Amino acid sequence: MGGDIARARELLAVAKPDSEPTGAADPGKPICPCCGGRMIIIEVFERGCTPRQRPTAATTRIRIDTS
Repeated sequence: MGGDIARARELLAVAKPDSEPTGAADPGKPICPCCGGRMIIIEVFERGCTPRQRPTAATTRIRIDTS
C-alpha cells in the first residue's frame, strides 16, 4: 500500500510530507473499551460527586398497542 501512495503522489506531483503518520494516536489519551478508539476526556470528577454536565435525557419510547 505504501508504494501506491508514493505512486499517487508522483502522478499528482505532490511533495512527500515531512513526517508520515505512524498510525499511533496520542498515547496520553485513554482507549475506549468498546471500539478501541481514543477517548477525549470532557470532565473529571471525584467519586460520589455530581458531574457538571448531566447526560442527555433518554429518547421517548414508542409504544405500540396491538390489543
